[in-house]
Amino acid sequence: MIGFNRGNSYLKSRANLRTALVAVFVLTAALADAGDAPIIVTESGVGGIDGRTPFAADAVGLALPGFDVRAEKHEGEGGFYSVFIAASAGVDTITLYGGETVVRADIAAPDAVTEAGARIGDLFSDVFSGDDERYCEPGMEVFSGKAVCLAPGSAQIALVFGGSWDGPDGTLPDAAKLARWPLEIIIWNAEF
Repeated sequence: MIGFNRGNSYLKSRANLRTALVAVFVLTAALADAGDAPIIVTESGVGGIDGRTPFAADAVGLALPGFDVRAEKHEGEGGFYSVFIAASAGVDTITLYGGETVVRADIAAPDAVTEAGARIGDLFSDVFSGDDERYCEPGMEVFSGKAVCLAPGSAQIALVFGGSWDGPDGTLPDAAKLARWPLEIIIWNAEF
């Protein structure tokens, strides 16, 4: 009887080991897939970033695990201002703006997508149809020569489309040309 229990424990230990190894394999695969997951931009923010996230390197780093975050100074019309740049695999993908809290994120990652399904690289005509175009404006400053459009059904997300054309600054191209412009940047803004 003692020998049987010992053997039974041995079998249970091997079964437990097999179960543990399968669990480790599944978890490892899930974590690897998570690293390849798209950056999803929602009405409330991107990743762990929202309008309550402190505009500080440590808070931004915690809200964007897996990204390398660095501070930079940029020059604008009002002088210099601070931004945080989040990079993934050495590529700058998210630029964050704010004061006390994060108020805006510009996302240019090739795998970025809105919760409504607009992806970086999508053509304007794939994202908008019919009267949706009335929500577009000509880009200004860094977005000059581009179309900045409120995402369909959104109050917090803008989409920046770009392409080439020779029209005057401060205007949008005709509908046929705009239809072929790809989505270059997704903007989440807490203050739209």
